[in-house]
Amino acid sequence: MLSSGEKNIYRDKQAKLKLYSQGGVQEYWIVDRFRKELEIYRPEKGQLMLVETLTDRDLATSPLLPNFSLSIAEKSRLGVEKRNPTLLPKKVGWV
Repeated sequence: MLSSGEKNIYRDKQAKLKLYSQGGVQEYWIVDRFRKELEIYRPEKGQLMLVETLTDRDLATSPLLPNFSLSIAEKSRLGVEKRNPTLLPKKVGWV
């Protein structure tokens, strides 16, 4: 989840993005609860780039998680994966 405050937004969208890019993360999702959006970043030329912005009318999928889909409107499911990172494969970054 994107934290409130400019400092936290910078951390999530700039500092962590750079760190995860350097670490080889293959997908990074940022849930913006204020704008009710999900931003999906994937590597392009060695750097995580924004490839998709979804709203509560959309369904999120991932090439890294076959048969996985998530209705953006189902915000409570995002909390489950965030608290239990072992449910996700390695090299997938969540905020």
